[in-house]
Amino acid sequence: MNYQKILRHLKTRPRVNGYISPSTETRQSPIQGLGLFAKKSIKKGTVVACWGGKVTTKSEVRKLPKEIGFHYALELYPGFYLASREVA
Repeated sequence: MNYQKILRHLKTRPRVNGYISPSTETRQSPIQGLGLFAKKSIKKGTVVACWGGKVTTKSEVRKLPKEIGFHYALELYPGFYLASREVA
């Protein structure tokens, strides 16, 4: 896996795995690096994002470069994460 290539790509075009609503956009966030932001008002109950990937363990996520690791992995259950197919 070429992590440096992935990191260069992330700096120019943040990766989104799955679906994001046309009412939202991803951009850099001061909280966690990359965030999902509303571009306009969104009705309550509207699906704004669906994430896809591969289920992986916490130990596998820890092996990833820190710029990718927990920033691009979603904890599903204690010790199990959903991570991008490209990095897991």
